[in-house]
Amino acid sequence: MDATLTPEQEGRIAIVGMAGRMPGRDSLEDFWHALLEGRSLLTRLSDEQLDAAGVSAALRSEPGYVPVASGMADSDCFDHGFFGYGHREASIIDPQQRILLELCHSAFEDAGYRPESAGGKVGVYLGTGYCNYLVNNLRGQIDPDDQLSGLQILLGNDKEYAATRVSYKLNLTGPSVAVNSACSTSLVAVHQACRALQNYECDMALGGAAKINIPALTGYLAQEGGISSRDGRCCPYDADGSGPVFGSGAGVVLLKRVEDAVADGDHIYALIRGSAVNNDGAGKVSFSAPSTDGQIDALAEALADAGVSATQIGYVEGHGTSTPLGDPIEVAALTELYQSDGAAPQSCYLGSVKANIGHLEAAAGMAGLFKATYALREGRIPPLVNFRRPNPNIPLQQTPFRINREAVDWPGERQRRIAGVSSFGIGGTNAHLVLEHYREPEAARGEQAAIFPLLLPLSAASDAQLRQLTAAWHKRLPDLSGHLANAAITAAAGRRHHPVRGAWWLGEDSGLTPCDRGEAASTLGLFGSAWQVSSESPGLLQQCLWQRQQSLRARLHERRAALDLDGDVSVGGNTLALLSFAEWLRDAGLPLATIACDNHNLAIAARAQGALRLDQCLDLLLHQAAGNAPAPDNPIPLPIVIDCHSGGHVSRLEYLDADSWPAPSDSPATPPPGLDIRTDGDPRDMEQACWGSLARAYCAGIDIDWPAVYRHLPYRKQPVPTYPFARTRCWIDTDERTPVATRPATSVSRDELLAHIADFAHRPAAEIRPQMQFQRDLQMESMMLAEFNASLKKRFGAAAGVPLSFYFSGGSVGELIEKVQHADAGSGAPAPITDVDKEEAEFIAAARNWETSSQFPALQRLDRHWVHKREERNVLVARIDRLGAQRFIAEITQDSEHPYHYEHAQDHVPGLYLVEAARQAATAIVHRHFDVPLGHKFILNDMNCSFGRFAELNKAVFAGLEFSRCQYTEGVLERAAASVQFIQAGQVIGTLQSQAVIFAASTYDDLRDGQAIIAG
Repeated sequence: MDATLTPEQEGRIAIVGMAGRMPGRDSLEDFWHALLEGRSLLTRLSDEQLDAAGVSAALRSEPGYVPVASGMADSDCFDHGFFGYGHREASIIDPQQRILLELCHSAFEDAGYRPESAGGKVGVYLGTGYCNYLVNNLRGQIDPDDQLSGLQILLGNDKEYAATRVSYKLNLTGPSVAVNSACSTSLVAVHQACRALQNYECDMALGGAAKINIPALTGYLAQEGGISSRDGRCCPYDADGSGPVFGSGAGVVLLKRVEDAVADGDHIYALIRGSAVNNDGAGKVSFSAPSTDGQIDALAEALADAGVSATQIGYVEGHGTSTPLGDPIEVAALTELYQSDGAAPQSCYLGSVKANIGHLEAAAGMAGLFKATYALREGRIPPLVNFRRPNPNIPLQQTPFRINREAVDWPGERQRRIAGVSSFGIGGTNAHLVLEHYREPEAARGEQAAIFPLLLPLSAASDAQLRQLTAAWHKRLPDLSGHLANAAITAAAGRRHHPVRGAWWLGEDSGLTPCDRGEAASTLGLFGSAWQVSSESPGLLQQCLWQRQQSLRARLHERRAALDLDGDVSVGGNTLALLSFAEWLRDAGLPLATIACDNHNLAIAARAQGALRLDQCLDLLLHQAAGNAPAPDNPIPLPIVIDCHSGGHVSRLEYLDADSWPAPSDSPATPPPGLDIRTDGDPRDMEQACWGSLARAYCAGIDIDWPAVYRHLPYRKQPVPTYPFARTRCWIDTDERTPVATRPATSVSRDELLAHIADFAHRPAAEIRPQMQFQRDLQMESMMLAEFNASLKKRFGAAAGVPLSFYFSGGSVGELIEKVQHADAGSGAPAPITDVDKEEAEFIAAARNWETSSQFPALQRLDRHWVHKREERNVLVARIDRLGAQRFIAEITQDSEHPYHYEHAQDHVPGLYLVEAARQAATAIVHRHFDVPLGHKFILNDMNCSFGRFAELNKAVFAGLEFSRCQYTEGVLERAAASVQFIQAGQVIGTLQSQAVIFAASTYDDLRDGQAIIAG
């Protein structure tokens, strides 16, 4: 067990990240301050707001009409581009699911993690409320005769897909479960997430819910016998309580096992000590009524799970719906349990956040969880607004509870703060959580020593968003005093970095100072006969190098033993410091233009430039130290300049062995002038220069590996401003209807087709360009493409559609318009085969012709040299032939001993063997028919595969291949779009679309060594 945890804390769950959007507040910090100040966040609507919302005069004149709302700002907006959605697809997704997607990403960032690199399995447990958007806004989009349209709307709005949408978009591979239990949904989701962590089903877990009321800002009609507030106020436990105001809100927490959170240096908001969920069953007067017995059981089970007694609870965040029936039942249940556990009269505070924001239904528990978590952290309990005198059915003086009308300090021992949070749903599902304040270790609580310079890299998708993020940092800086180093590292290593970038120096007093911009690549001088680092060295970089130096010492010991050198042979501390610096440069990804050094440090320069592997560099340094190398021709060490762009001297050294390596000299070389980074002067100057070089490279768009920059450096993650999503309206208004009129495709103008494409993609027609591809540029996913293709047929006639393979193979807007305008609708006759259909038919005909001459199963294989294989048995192609200028046919062998062959029949992954065969066929084709030299390498990049069934073992398989959009460099094919049809028994059983990318041998080797990034 970690020394910072008590035995009682072991096995508990830590809240490491939070994100929420509450009525009237986007920031949880602002939400907490509003609660602490006793503010009501409900909105009394003006006549202008009601007019804008379309509220009729007749409704306003109704006696029970209440012009009050609990609304969330910008609930109709979404940053669709950030998550890879086209505008149209985003517009038909339930806004509750869209907001949850943004909040889950923000919760990761708040915890100091990037979702895509969080590590381990992440579970997702989310719920949503009733989908008003589907009922109110999307009715006109549902065509009973169009199954594709209905399926797309179903996938975007059914509650079942809220959790899996997050898992898909954030690439989370733990359990992904939709949770719904009416008003207790969010706390039940958190409970399920805790259990999944405790059962080791995942390593991190998201839990939460969202509820959006649509239409918003319209007020409501309070009816006799209903549960809505008659006066627009929510008064939990008060004599004036007549029900809640229903509102919109959403919240998510990111959870970890506390042992893991402490070990990983996570910021911990609070611990979830225990939780319980049950149901009232039939022991109540009606389905919607609460039950004292059911609530008592849930409370007791949660306390038992937490291992605490009611006497230790200082505050209960109640369900508190302000109903005359529900509030007394809740307090009665609490009182019975707490009194039986020995709680003294009025020893515990009771409150409900619904007094401030109304009832958020499915998300109500998250608002209470946020409030209780902040109260534990700050040691303050906010007032219960609207409370004047207790409900006459709540004998408050005779209970263990009291209600504060002003903010108060936590009662009793402030070092041990424990709270309960309740959430009860209509239908009887009760949830209760027990939370405890987490005391950080003394070392973490104290202020950090100021370690400067501190570099703050920030990025966004646009200039406006970057300015917004920078402003958020300016606002947060006063709260980060004493934790600036943690904040700077979290902002760098715990964020995804976007195209629009800036970098600032982070100072305790000076705030944010912009870094100078300049050349991305730096010039480095590796000199210094007395430079060493230690655990006491100042500066973050020096500390990083010290940690790296320790691992290098161990590696040197291993290499010395492997070389059988004298045990007394050692590499000096300054040399190790320089080598650790070279390793840091390589790991960070800082681009270098030139390196200047003397012959003593040439091996380290070669390593920094990438010409030597680490073991080669260590071997040479050991030989140098042993004196095995001959004296150089010129004993005076001259500065050696390595051009990192061309390779310079190092590329011609060809990994020199010790016998030809220059020996060191005692005479230091004089570094040339004009170096960006020098290692021969004051370490503080070098530190400043290194961070400045990183800043310039980062702002120029270089992908700096920030986790590698700070690797081995112990730090605690610090909550800092999260990504400012672009608020773009993605909304379908209630009066929008899907067009149903049809007309012959031949009479459609180019402008009409462009307008239809633009309308479907929710993009201005002026932005649609002929070269745009539907998948890549218009961000249409497969379901959206199927719906779009169906809409063409519905709007412009049956002949307007094209095979879906057209879109998946990179079809463009201009090509589609050409196909549609040249289609012949005829008089009810079937549409003619398009070009794509003809090509498929040609492939099938060629395959049928080859079947008559096939020697299956005893097939010969292509020469292994054509497909870059070392062994004949790895060749999966029997023969290839040309059908046209850029179309080919290939016959595939079936080798049951091949490692990829298993998937053909028994297993669950169709096509793996066939994809490899297609790659080999395409490789042979470019060498045989496109005159690509055999020394060039070939890959398929950006693949999109689809298989309708498995290939059968006892029948021949063929592949029809087509190359298009060919690009050449100096007469050699370099890139092409490759489309493949897999054919068996006269039918297409699968397809593949990809980018064929061809490299010269040296370029390919650089790619394999991680020196190049190829985007296809």
